[in-house]
Amino acid sequence: MGASRFRCCRVASGATLTLNNLTIAHSYSSSSVSNGGTIFNQGTLTVSTSTFSGNSSDAGGGIDHNSGTLTITNCTFSDDSALVGGGIDNGGSVSLKNTIMADSSPSNCAGTIADDGYNISDDTTCGFAKTGSANNGDDVDPLLSSEGLVNNGGPTETLALTQGSPAIDAIPLADCTDQASPPNRIITDQRGALRPAAGEVQCDIGAYEFQDLAGQPLCRIKSILALVRQFGSIEAAASALGFPSVTALVNAILTSCGR
Repeated sequence: MGASRFRCCRVASGATLTLNNLTIAHSYSSSSVSNGGTIFNQGTLTVSTSTFSGNSSDAGGGIDHNSGTLTITNCTFSDDSALVGGGIDNGGSVSLKNTIMADSSPSNCAGTIADDGYNISDDTTCGFAKTGSANNGDDVDPLLSSEGLVNNGGPTETLALTQGSPAIDAIPLADCTDQASPPNRIITDQRGALRPAAGEVQCDIGAYEFQDLAGQPLCRIKSILALVRQFGSIEAAASALGFPSVTALVNAILTSCGR
């Protein structure tokens, strides 16, 4: 997305929108010309495996949720700003799962946020309290890369996790899912890399999945061998992890290793 400034979308009352695998960065919106928020929602909005960074607005620098229903899963919000609710300003029903809220001004959240588990906030304004979730009162720092938004592979820039982040390997495999009923497995991160990483049984919080084997010699072969040891065969691995084919799994491995 670079440094371009744009307003993503307005979800009208009664409308339904799903957003996946995108980065919205350096956007600006003012209530003098609109309703505020990089995304302004009055309908039913579902956002997953996406990154919001460096956005600003009068209310809800990342998302201004005015009314309706907002569901966010495996997303990363960082360095967004607004007069109210730098990351998310909630005036309706908002549920977060497996999501990072960090470094936003004056706060990561405004309004009541429903915690569906495994969320991290580096301040206390989101009020996370469910299983696996943590706030700054728990001395938590998601340890996002100081490089900021960069090309970490895949079609969009992302915010990488660094070694030692509490977001790494924080989610049991059974909870690496969206918030649908029944829930669907989330099998790749925003880049299209494996989720969880090859041979692991826990996923990471946020839009980015840390890959232990990335950058190592023979990463692709090591990843395949790790999956074969875990599941018995590459075909069994594809089926168990929810990939539609071995080819789809191999493509995720290539992205995980940096192709």
